[in-house]
Amino acid sequence: TTPPPGGGGPPPPPPPPGPPPAEIEPVDIFLLLGLEARSIDKGLSLENLQELIAFMQLPLTQEQKDQFAAFADLDGNSHISEKEFQAGWDMMLDTFLAAGAEGVGLSNSQISYRVCGCLFTYCVLLVFIMIGLAAYHEVGVHWQWAASIRAAIVGGCALAVVSMRARAAGEVATKFE
Repeated sequence: TTPPPGGGGPPPPPPPPGPPPAEIEPVDIFLLLGLEARSIDKGLSLENLQELIAFMQLPLTQEQKDQFAAFADLDGNSHISEKEFQAGWDMMLDTFLAAGAEGVGLSNSQISYRVCGCLFTYCVLLVFIMIGLAAYHEVGVHWQWAASIRAAIVGGCALAVVSMRARAAGEVATKFE
């Protein structure tokens, strides 16, 4: 029979009670091959590892699969023990995370460059404020000349900051069309 229009069927059953699903560890992945992994004294063969990666449908290129196999087979005997698999998995994750972070601009050199740039900008801002304040606290005969020089320096710094500042696409107003 078909349900009545409007979806008047019974509500779906609630999920079964129990603990929430646990996070999968690399050792669990290693043991996915079960009996075959335990039947080999030396560990997984490289063919078994390729089958495991294909079974898990990991979005890896062939080069990345080969790289992982090289990371995992540390002693070069074409068999991967549980410890080798754990070390290779960790190394592969670190490599992929570092490549992904560098792809979005988070490499160590870029972070250092940004921090130094922020510190430099902060120092220029402090110098700008101090020169501006000092221009109005000059006492003596030549206070007008000193104030004019300092005002020119402050104005030059302001123009430099404005010209170096990144602008949004709608903010550029050099020509009105």
